[in-house]
Amino acid sequence: MSMIPIGTFGDVNPIKYGGGILYKDGDSYRAVHFDPTDEPDPDDEDDEDADCNGDGRLIVEVRSFDVKDNVLADLIWLDNKDLDKITDNLFGIDVDDLRELSTDPDPRVRLKLYLIVARHLGWHYFHIYYPETMRADELKKQYGADIEAAHAYQANRRHSAAENPTLTIDTMPRRTRAALIAARLARGES
Repeated sequence: MSMIPIGTFGDVNPIKYGGGILYKDGDSYRAVHFDPTDEPDPDDEDDEDADCNGDGRLIVEVRSFDVKDNVLADLIWLDNKDLDKITDNLFGIDVDDLRELSTDPDPRVRLKLYLIVARHLGWHYFHIYYPETMRADELKKQYGADIEAAHAYQANRRHSAAENPTLTIDTMPRRTRAALIAARLARGES
């Protein structure tokens, strides 16, 4: 079965500004994360994918990983001390909220937990994710159509926001808290 792009996360242009694509692959989900950095390329001063100052080529680290049904079980190395460290930096979110994110039925909500862990502890803790480094123009050729398809999929889903309140994937604490509350309400919980 082929992977179907069902959403993007991060910036609307995730290759250039950071973010990624969430795919559905049968009954499972996979995320591709883009982390751009500017690196100088002395041989090509006129590269259209150079950074805004024109002094480097946009190089992107690409990480591809499965979004598991139980994130904390997948990240078995993550202990209570790590969870406390993360929640110390998140206003209004506690360890129980992170545990709830870990098994939420919505893969976009579970993806939030992977992104929160990476944001606060770093991708280097993820021994199972091996980044690949590529140029932005190569990534646009490889993933450009998927990003457009994911944007179209999300635009179609916005009409059913009442049925699915966690349309966006955002790791900002207040928005994550709001998404948790909306998901609970959608499931009939208080």
